[in-house]
Amino acid sequence: MILEPDAVAHMVAGCGDTDADERYALLAHAVERLKSRPDTKVYLDAGNAGWFPDERRLVAPLRSSGIDAADGFALNVSNFHTDEESKEYGHRLAAALGGGKHFVIDSSRNGNGPYTGVEAWCNPPGRALGTPPTTVTGDAASTPTCGSTPPASPTGPAGAAHGPDSGGPSTRSGSPRGRAASRRGATRSGCRAPVPRCRSRRSARPR
Repeated sequence: MILEPDAVAHMVAGCGDTDADERYALLAHAVERLKSRPDTKVYLDAGNAGWFPDERRLVAPLRSSGIDAADGFALNVSNFHTDEESKEYGHRLAAALGGGKHFVIDSSRNGNGPYTGVEAWCNPPGRALGTPPTTVTGDAASTPTCGSTPPASPTGPAGAAHGPDSGGPSTRSGSPRGRAASRRGATRSGCRAPVPRCRSRRSARPR
């Protein structure tokens, strides 16, 4: 499982007034409890390749959050960076952590890479499914690619990206139109709220 997406990175970015030490302690406790269960894989979320170009900023927070007891870390959850970008970043972060930690990449919506226009983090148009989930990556450090959120799924406070007035496909996971649009890369942007300053999805913009 991927534990609390954005929880560590939000603290590193200085988002909100949450006590960082308390959050890291809670995450470490969650890792410990979850790893006490049989056959449970736990990955701490580490943001994405565009959020913290200097991956070393994540090392101490991840350690405080229990990375040593976890199976590894996750990258690109609900984001659009390519597998190649994410793998390169993942190897750098794994090395900064001392080596030996695996990482998983969310490839559920990165088939067309990051969007270059406005609202790049919030349901950008033209995104598509990426690499199907697999345990065969040809990379000893990169364990399975995974799919957490399809491209047509809404992201952020704006709610559904494809409302009845947008002309876009339904975002419900069971919708044939939504699945077909995801394969085509035909998602539509429906964000009507201002982009929050500390959301990780804004980092989908090219560096």
